[in-house]
Amino acid sequence: MKSCGFDFETSNEMLIGLFRDNAMGIAEKGLVNQLTGPIDRNDVVTVRSHLNTIPEEMKTLYIEASKHALEIAKIKNADNDYSEMALLLESASLSEK
Repeated sequence: MKSCGFDFETSNEMLIGLFRDNAMGIAEKGLVNQLTGPIDRNDVVTVRSHLNTIPEEMKTLYIEASKHALEIAKIKNADNDYSEMALLLESASLSEK
């Protein structure tokens, strides 16, 4: 968030709010139904963009978290074909090694 121009205090407040809102959503709707974002939407273009722009030291965390989110998305959206997303994350994972 610092690279986007946010100071520590503002970043901290935003992250606390994000964490709190997600925790409340999981408690109220359940983990599967709380999932949102580019993995849930099967938005390969956005995930590829994230992989191309996030700092190298954060990529492994992003990839692994995305793989877990993908498994949840497959449950939530059983009719969606996530094969391209899975391939993107797997190839990104291999390039990290």
